[in-house]
Amino acid sequence: MGHAVGVLKEEMRRLGSLVLEAADANAVPAGRALAVDRDAFARYVTEWIEAEPLIERVTVSGASGPADAWITQAA
Repeated sequence: MGHAVGVLKEEMRRLGSLVLEAADANAVPAGRALAVDRDAFARYVTEWIEAEPLIERVTVSGASGPADAWITQAA
């Protein structure tokens, strides 16, 4: 645990980081680097957010672009 990136990742794991949890669960071979399957990683995080009762996901459609997902804190 001598490099700054390694220290940061270890601290994030110890603090229960969703991002590191998702990365570890969806890691792909990349030597010593932490690489992930992007689609599986995104699905993992999205499913976690959608299951969280204190977060409301609202999808809106803009006149000039595709639908955007807005995440807000539920009241």
